[in-house]
Amino acid sequence: MGTAGGYVASGTSSTRTTSSSVRVSEATPILTFALWYRTLDAGGPAKRHPGKHASTDFAFPQQQQDDDGLVEGWSPTFLDYLFVAFNTATAFSPTDTLVLSRRMEVAMMAESAIALVVVAVLAARAINTIGS
Repeated sequence: MGTAGGYVASGTSSTRTTSSSVRVSEATPILTFALWYRTLDAGGPAKRHPGKHASTDFAFPQQQQDDDGLVEGWSPTFLDYLFVAFNTATAFSPTDTLVLSRRMEVAMMAESAIALVVVAVLAARAINTIGS
């Protein structure tokens, strides 16, 4: 995805604008879904207990240490949700974090579909720019 911007960015003002719009097009869905995952998981940040995280939506690797899913002293931060969103957008699937609820499955399918469309549009735009 970044290479599409590299082909386009040859130094002129319009190509620099195109390159920055490529970065924004890639980053916006990732940040949006990271915020949604954080907001929806376990009822949201306000309902979570500090130091204890019991999620019905995600199973983070750090939670795999106890049988009851509660890990003393650990709770996901925004970076954990950003990691999930980034992996979903770039690999089109979750990597180390398991998805436990249907609503998160739907959200991750939507994110993957949006990422696929963004990649297709950026590739088409890069090809069109190279050809002209």
